Amino acid sequence: MSYADVNGIKLNYETHGTGRRLHLKLERPDLMGFSLGGGVAVLTAIRHPELVGKLVAVSTAIKRDAFYPDVLAQQGQVTAAAAEAMKKDFDMSKEVAKLTRPR
Repeated sequence: MSYADVNGIKLNYETHGTGRRLHLKLERPDLMGFSLGGGVAVLTAIRHPELVGKLVAVSTAIKRDAFYPDVLAQQGQVTAAAAEAMKKDFDMSKEVAKLTRPR
């Protein structure tokens, strides 16, 4: 996994958003993500529900088999550096079903 180093803190896609939330002193921001960003938002809500207000995921697959076959074929052509994460099977549907609506 690739990381960005910000002030000595290693951030990946998910922790980058968490770090930004802390930096901006936001308690429970609403998250909205599109495509890959939607996946990051969903994973953040699953792993850190106490940090997320509302969640909006647009055009975001929560299961690998939700991708169109041609998208999976394109993913198969990705270089080795990024391929392993994309080729892994995933299914977040049970975790997504457990997410609760904000009150």
